Amino acid sequence: MRRSLARCFCVLAIAGSSGCAPSLAGATPAPGTGSPVATPDAPPEHHHEMHLPPVGRTVRVALDGKSADVDLATLPHEGTLARVTALFLAAWPTEDPKSLHFDLTGSDGFHPGSRPACSKLLGFTELSAARIDIVSHDITFDPTFDTNAKLPGCYRVKAVVTMDGIR
Repeated sequence: MRRSLARCFCVLAIAGSSGCAPSLAGATPAPGTGSPVATPDAPPEHHHEMHLPPVGRTVRVALDGKSADVDLATLPHEGTLARVTALFLAAWPTEDPKSLHFDLTGSDGFHPGSRPACSKLLGFTELSAARIDIVSHDITFDPTFDTNAKLPGCYRVKAVVTMDGIR
């Protein structure tokens, strides 16, 4: 990895391009070269986060074999966070989500049910505490709820592209 980052730095220095994602802040010289090597600010939380396919503006929300695409920018939001319940209701405004369960899928195909710790589908209580970042499509939970519920990390799906409502 150091070699590829060093190569990226050389391309950046020669071409003046900013195509190299890692920051050079706090960079240390590569052994034996005197050239700085970029280091990412924080490592990914899970292995499946490292190379996620890009997400678009929309999330597909499915229910009873039908689906609707919702543009996340149209949802009411604070900063970049919108309520996941608002996402569902934007697609299905006449449906009551309280009796449903939900499954989320990331752009890499990951969904919580694929992990034993997260085999239970999200219910309305969990869904009402969930937020989706309208830029990254990452799921987070209200800190108070998250502390009390102690949800496993696999429910924090990254780069969500699909939300399934299940009766």
